[in-house]
Amino acid sequence: MTQHAPLVPHSRCDIFTDRTHMEIKMHLIYEKVDGLIQASVAELPGAISLGASVEKARQNLDEAIEMVLEGNRLLTKEVARERISSEEIAFRAA
Repeated sequence: MTQHAPLVPHSRCDIFTDRTHMEIKMHLIYEKVDGLIQASVAELPGAISLGASVEKARQNLDEAIEMVLEGNRLLTKEVARERISSEEIAFRAA
């Protein structure tokens, strides 16, 4: 069994990494809006969803997070710059 180094926090963010993994902890906020539950991510403006229950709002939030991240990724392509390298990471929503 491979042992990994312990996860180390980066300054004041809730981002933890070791040599092969990254985990981002975000804070979800649930509010009642017009008879529905609104779920949002405090650290990711624009990631908002609605649902009839907390569970449904949370399920819908996964798609909202993916859409915000994809939109941000597309925005970075609009600025001319020299790419040094890139990597893809897996983000798993809880």
